[in-house]
Amino acid sequence: MAFNGLPDVDISFFEVAVGAEAGETVFLVEMPAGSEGNSPREWYGQAVAWDDPASGAATARRYLGHELVAMPGGWHGVRVQVAQLSRMLAQFGRIDLVDFDIQGAEVEVIREALVPLSAQVRRLHIGTHSRDIDAQLQVLLGGAGWQCVRAWPCLRWNRTEFDWIRFNDGVQTWVNPALAPA
Repeated sequence: MAFNGLPDVDISFFEVAVGAEAGETVFLVEMPAGSEGNSPREWYGQAVAWDDPASGAATARRYLGHELVAMPGGWHGVRVQVAQLSRMLAQFGRIDLVDFDIQGAEVEVIREALVPLSAQVRRLHIGTHSRDIDAQLQVLLGGAGWQCVRAWPCLRWNRTEFDWIRFNDGVQTWVNPALAPA
């Protein structure tokens, strides 16, 4: 952000997970021991736990100042607050771009915040994590009047303007015609 000359007053950080409902969850930061790809180079703990957060057991270990909790199956994470996107958006006026990479929670989060997203946001750029999510976003956002300008499904090779690219996460980019410049 500094490289691009964004002043501090134009930057907001939210040290929370985003979800359809406010509360608390566990943010996974370690795979089970011996898992392939269990290194910071290959995996960053980018998902909330899929098990009940209450099933986490305290450990004697810490992760960046937070208590590490053991989850079923050998996963480890830290407890974090969950905020609704609609509440976060309420703090702002017009927003040029919202970029999502929320590991499978795309549909629920966007559905919860669809009204303020449509009223405030010009563009959405979404990393998708299943073919079902790819399809549901087309229905949800298309039905709300958004225009899809690119949709490359996840888990396949897609022909792009840059050539063929293998996508793990899918990518969808949407423009809100009610707010986009002519």
